Amino acid sequence: MNNKAYINQKLTYTEDGRLLDENGNAVMMDWETPIMEKSAEIICKKGGKILNVGFGMGLVDSFIEKYDIQEHWIIEPHLDVYTKILEDGWHLNPRVRIMYGDWQWYVKYMPKFDGIYIDTWDEEIYGFEEHVPNILKDDGIFSFFNNPRGDEEGIHMAKRDFEILSEWGEITFETLELEKIDDIDKQTTNGWFYWHPSWKTYYCPIIKKKNSFKMEITDVMKKLEGKELFRHTVETTKDIVENSNIKEMVNGPAHYGGVDNPYEVIKVCEAWGLEYDAYLFNVVKYVARAGKKDDTKELEDLKKAAFYLDRKIKNLEK
Repeated sequence: MNNKAYINQKLTYTEDGRLLDENGNAVMMDWETPIMEKSAEIICKKGGKILNVGFGMGLVDSFIEKYDIQEHWIIEPHLDVYTKILEDGWHLNPRVRIMYGDWQWYVKYMPKFDGIYIDTWDEEIYGFEEHVPNILKDDGIFSFFNNPRGDEEGIHMAKRDFEILSEWGEITFETLELEKIDDIDKQTTNGWFYWHPSWKTYYCPIIKKKNSFKMEITDVMKKLEGKELFRHTVETTKDIVENSNIKEMVNGPAHYGGVDNPYEVIKVCEAWGLEYDAYLFNVVKYVARAGKKDDTKELEDLKKAAFYLDRKIKNLEK
């Protein structure tokens, strides 16, 4: 399970592009953006169904959304981050499925994915790596946030990760040179750091199933029983909506027209039959909110709308 001390901490999103715990230590920083962009590129190569475990600042998920995929699943265990997901309207994207809670609650009951990524905080991911073969398609791709501090033997990942992944997968890397890494004083308040500024080369892991590897299929009845677990996400979301100051943000946010507006974005998209077209749904969404949700990001929202419209046109031209 995730570290309970971390899960129970108050997290803060800063204006300078960091996610901090209540002690001021960085959980995630925007200099990691190139890593997340490359990781999304790798796991989305097959398109199809994508799973990300650990939303953080939403970097890898934002890049995943730029690819021609069918479904985008997100598991997030921290309530503050899950609340941020709802505030930012991820639940309005028709191809995004969000699950609140530990990945251990869901992993035995999930479908097979074309691409899987994990970047959680303050926990070892060895256990997750052992489950990956059960939920990764035979030609799928798995990757994870690969911190070099664990590379004590020059194998470009922690030894324990290498041992587990080698049992079922073929391991390769794509390298990425990092131009910017935050100084240690921006990572921590006590001199500890999780990424030394001298670690300039990132080894992005690419793990594919060995041809000879076979995994037992999870019992069908267990998968059916697993549907009960999803109630936790529904109940938690309802509690957040009803008992916090983000109710308007989640249920009929003003920048999408407001719940009482007959021309609210989601109502318009449903009336136009766009609720199952992720491209055109996002075009309408980003045009509608440009300059309203955040007046400093009007151009960014319009560029996002243009991106999705361009993807739609390219798909029609194929």
